Amino acid sequence: MFASFELGFKYNFVVDYALYITSYLDVIEDSGVLIFQQWHEPVRTSLESYFFKCGIIRISRGDKIMQYNLVFNYSPKNIIGGSYVFENLPFESYGSVSQGINYIGFEFSYGLIRKKQKSI
Repeated sequence: MFASFELGFKYNFVVDYALYITSYLDVIEDSGVLIFQQWHEPVRTSLESYFFKCGIIRISRGDKIMQYNLVFNYSPKNIIGGSYVFENLPFESYGSVSQGINYIGFEFSYGLIRKKQKSI
């Protein structure tokens, strides 16, 4: 078994640059009543993030490799921003939403080692 550590920098690009509007309607007696509405659009077309991976590499008999990593990704900026509102309530209910690309994940990889040919 071997230990594995990676530290790095990624530069991310937004592929779909569009405004999204989500609405939920409730149909009561053939008329639509707006319940919820949300708007969000990309704030940036690109942003940077930082990652750290740590894990183990296991080489088994038969020249097979298995690697298990715990992955941490952090970006100081948000990629999407917007707002929401609940309609038809006796009180006001609204706010803002944002989405980043921060996560903690698990990575698994499996591979085969190619055997070297003996030279004559």
